[in-house]
Amino acid sequence: MSISFHVNFPLDCSVLSRALHAYAVKSPTSLSQEMSAFGVGNRKVPAYKGWLKHTGLWIPKSGVTPFGQLVLDRDPSIGDLGTRWIIHYHLSRRGGSEDAELWHWLINSFLPIYDEFDEVQLLQAANQSNIKCDNLKILQSYLRILLKSYIQPMAFGPLGILERLDEGQYRIGIQRPVHHLLVGYLIFQEREDKYPGTTTISVSDLLRADGNAGKTFLMNRTNLEENLRALRSDGYIGIMQFADHDHAQFLFSGSPLALLKQYYDNSQGK
Repeated sequence: MSISFHVNFPLDCSVLSRALHAYAVKSPTSLSQEMSAFGVGNRKVPAYKGWLKHTGLWIPKSGVTPFGQLVLDRDPSIGDLGTRWIIHYHLSRRGGSEDAELWHWLINSFLPIYDEFDEVQLLQAANQSNIKCDNLKILQSYLRILLKSYIQPMAFGPLGILERLDEGQYRIGIQRPVHHLLVGYLIFQEREDKYPGTTTISVSDLLRADGNAGKTFLMNRTNLEENLRALRSDGYIGIMQFADHDHAQFLFSGSPLALLKQYYDNSQGK
């Protein structure tokens, strides 16, 4: 697990985009080259290499990921809210040794219970969870980085996931609508990674399972069902009922990235 990949620096998508571009064009081979390409000081370089890795954009020794290349091609400034929603998904999902543990815990365990909280409640809950950090001051500093990243406009602030109230107090915000193709990408990506042989999934699992659409996009059942109907209209899924429960049937057999490409086509008028 990893909770310190960002060191002491919250996310800034403008720096993230420069770092991604640097590794796509010609990978810098020294710290000074990385500093110049990223436009940051030496202490921020390892932080943004961590951000690149944990947002699913780049893998050390392997290079830019297919998702990262798509972002470079279609949203190089990382300004599109859809891109930021998917980066948020990659940060908060559970998928391997490079998990962003605090992010996963906040989105999948804490926010489903607390729709309004202060920093003391957040710290206490994190300390009582399975997150491995023995130093409360360090844990508190990492939680503040997380909160800043969800509030600041150059990170996830425009998504409306969190809203800052008084000093040290927060609540779940009013989320910007999530395009159904982003929901589709997540659903099919989760299937590919976690249960590739499955042909159906219950709507309840899509709503409540860690890492899936309901928790990641903070959706209620009505929001989720609206997106599922749109995906059905596009032919990506079917909706069926058995054992008195609604299920989504996986009809699309292509890469999940194809849904993201279609999202960019639609949003950019292509």
